Amino acid sequence: MKAELGSERFWVTMNRGAAYQLGLGILLWLLAIILFSQMGCAYLQAPPHYDNLDKAVNGSPATGRLSAQDAQDILKLRERRDALEFEKSLAAVVEIQNSTTPMSIPGIPGIIYNLSRYETVTFLITGPTNKTFTLFPGEKRKFVLPEGEYNCQFLRGSYSLARPRGFHVNHQADWFFGEWVFWGLYYQDY
Repeated sequence: MKAELGSERFWVTMNRGAAYQLGLGILLWLLAIILFSQMGCAYLQAPPHYDNLDKAVNGSPATGRLSAQDAQDILKLRERRDALEFEKSLAAVVEIQNSTTPMSIPGIPGIIYNLSRYETVTFLITGPTNKTFTLFPGEKRKFVLPEGEYNCQFLRGSYSLARPRGFHVNHQADWFFGEWVFWGLYYQDY
């Protein structure tokens, strides 16, 4: 046994296995270095930055401080702000048109529900009383309307999201998304 341990054949066989492992390790390191140099370490870079919102939206080359995600967030905030301003201005117009009617409208309670996951929707209700609501995704709002027949348009800014729907407000209760209500409206994108 001692003779076999000291034999040249034993050490050549053992060193050959270690040499294969060393060669494989060097090959893997070279492959990793080549891949990272070819990709330019794209996965390790920061997101692109833009110097204004227009360049970010258009996808122009990144040279500034505003990231693409920041630009999308700003657009969402602008859309919500514009929708709220639209609701206020439309409510002011309706208030002027209906200035002879008292502001506390006696009526029948109901629910308006925006089931969209992404859209901020403006509900434009016309009928015996005109009203507009801007609801963020998933938002629900309760309101009172006088009895009668109404028409509702679903808008995003000035763009119509769906065809107008007619609905009746009366004293007949219905089951609407887990609640008993007298009338209900909802918008759902697909």
